[in-house]
Amino acid sequence: LVSDLTLDPTGPGNTLRPFNSVRDAFNYAPFQYFQRPDQRWSAGVFAHYQVAPAVELYADAMFMDDITAEQLAPSGLFSSVPFAIACTNPMLSAAEAKAFCANANVPPDGTALVVIGHRDVGAPSREYRLTHEDWRIVAGARGAFGDWRYDISAQISSVAITQLDLHDVSLTRAADALDVVSSGGQLVCASGNPGCSPYDVFQSGGVSPAALAYIDGSGRASGGTSEAVASANLSGDLRRWGVKSPWADEAVGVAIGAEWRRETLDYAPDAELASGDLASQGVGAPAVNGGFSVSEIYAEARAHLAQDRGPLMRDLSLEGGYRLSWYQNAGLAQTYKAGLTWTINGDLALRSSFNHAVRAPNVVELFTPASLGFNGLDFDPCAGANPVADQQNPFATQANCARTGVSSAQYGHIAISPAGYNALVGGNPDLRPEVADTWTLGLDATPAAVPGFSLTLDYYHIRVAGVIATIDPDIVIEQCLETGNPFLCAQVHREPGTGSLWIGADGYVSSLYENTSSLTTRGLDVALHYRRPLPTVGGRMLGSTTLDLNGTWLMALTTVTEPGAPAFNCAGYYGLNCGDPVPRWRHVLRIGWETPWKFDLSLAWRYVSPVIIAAASPNPVLRVPFDQADYRLGSRSYIDLSFNWRVTNRVELRAGVNNVFDVDPPVIGSDFQTGVAANSNTYPGVYDALGRWIFLGLTARM
Repeated sequence: LVSDLTLDPTGPGNTLRPFNSVRDAFNYAPFQYFQRPDQRWSAGVFAHYQVAPAVELYADAMFMDDITAEQLAPSGLFSSVPFAIACTNPMLSAAEAKAFCANANVPPDGTALVVIGHRDVGAPSREYRLTHEDWRIVAGARGAFGDWRYDISAQISSVAITQLDLHDVSLTRAADALDVVSSGGQLVCASGNPGCSPYDVFQSGGVSPAALAYIDGSGRASGGTSEAVASANLSGDLRRWGVKSPWADEAVGVAIGAEWRRETLDYAPDAELASGDLASQGVGAPAVNGGFSVSEIYAEARAHLAQDRGPLMRDLSLEGGYRLSWYQNAGLAQTYKAGLTWTINGDLALRSSFNHAVRAPNVVELFTPASLGFNGLDFDPCAGANPVADQQNPFATQANCARTGVSSAQYGHIAISPAGYNALVGGNPDLRPEVADTWTLGLDATPAAVPGFSLTLDYYHIRVAGVIATIDPDIVIEQCLETGNPFLCAQVHREPGTGSLWIGADGYVSSLYENTSSLTTRGLDVALHYRRPLPTVGGRMLGSTTLDLNGTWLMALTTVTEPGAPAFNCAGYYGLNCGDPVPRWRHVLRIGWETPWKFDLSLAWRYVSPVIIAAASPNPVLRVPFDQADYRLGSRSYIDLSFNWRVTNRVELRAGVNNVFDVDPPVIGSDFQTGVAANSNTYPGVYDALGRWIFLGLTARM
């Protein structure tokens, strides 16, 4: 029995009424950390020894230990599995027994399957403690003989992670505590298991501390990644053999090398996590161990075609490179590049380049075990008694919902989830390398007429094919609904019988890593620097001022989720399908004063341009109904002040204030359908979420 009823605390006894997600849903945002606490220790050792004029031995070792904790709202029963509830269970009121049993034609002495959504508001908040331990050791030899330099090295590194999940709900013990009988006028667990206390979710305030203590569950997992690398390279020029352009003075420079790498990943959960017994974890996550190796050879060359050949030809140079890689799991891959630089004179230079690159899947993308849970699927457009009206989606007709696997009998009878829907996420051992082509055109200006001034402009156009990524589950089901795309529709798996995407382990949208999407982006990077000495006043030097501007104008960020699907451009948007805000323009402008008194001052202006909700885009891939209050996130300007004092040659003091005027981030309500700030009510990765903050630092060198 799938129930869409909820307790009515204002009614007599255990009164039930229809569930209303707006009125009855739990607000979990206040329980979550705005910014996670973090404690980090790091250490490094570096050494080198000159054995001979042509041989230098070197080694370095680095270690880092990081501990952080994440807090979430209290756990509970998230309607993910049905519980067997006896119709004679003494915790049930007459109204509940009727709703669960009589109305479903379950015999009075029978057992009803009841899906329960209950938040344990009296329980401690869930806590996830994460510990990372990283270490890296490199050893090698380098040196020079004649016009050539060499470097031979070996490296081993490891990242170990331990995850401890606290104060979750054990589904096994919850089922035990829900199975209750009356004994001597007292409610007791039918199993008689030690410590078991009735878990009375059927009346407001009925859950006791003893029940919460009994169902409290925890999980622990450990794992990590490791890498071993051996490399050798040789670089120099070909002057001894006279390999150079007849119009240039410098010979052709070359570099050749080889590298071997081995990468591994392992993950070992305890029994609770492996079995899926914890309510927040979905299905179990099995242990995994995998790895791959890659062997590579490469060559690069740089040739000056012409040097000092007139007023418009200070230097014309060409560079190129080629790398051949053999991946144990993905086969051969080639990368290559070519670039041309024309230095017109001391004032101006032009650059252009093309780069064909590949990125092979890493061990996380290949071997992360698949897991099921509320992992990004925010809404089911076909849920509700009237999906078109309930989901405010004109495409949610019975015919279109059939594309997502909804039968005619299920349409209009699929319960709406109060928290989210199931998505299957994890690695894919069949991934192939993604391929990127990059074109750039740049300008460097250092006009002699303006001493201390430099300007760099770089236009870029990048296209990545076979992108290794997950397709947003919301995109999957939305595009299946609207277009009937067979590839996307095949990723939607509805629970047999109910058609649910959140009740049971067989209802979900698959969102594993795939090579199906492509990405294109283009824009302009701007870097400006100007340094000007200040005048001398009263015979005293006042130092100099500096101005630095670094900005990016994003022209387009276009994604195609899979071949044949329509493209959508996220530049200037945020929300569903685009995720965090993607501003078209952002910059940092810094003005500094370098004083002659061993201290420097600087003022910085950080700017983020406005964005609008992706649901308001004219592109049908992005367009869905939205709340007008979320339409636009205005621009943000942050002013920072900093101070740097060189106390001595070995002691340096730093202090400052970031976000001097305490500018607040945009605050957005949660809207699963439009993918708006579902957890934190803002975007702390883009905007300053903590307001004004002061920092102080000291560096002392031995």
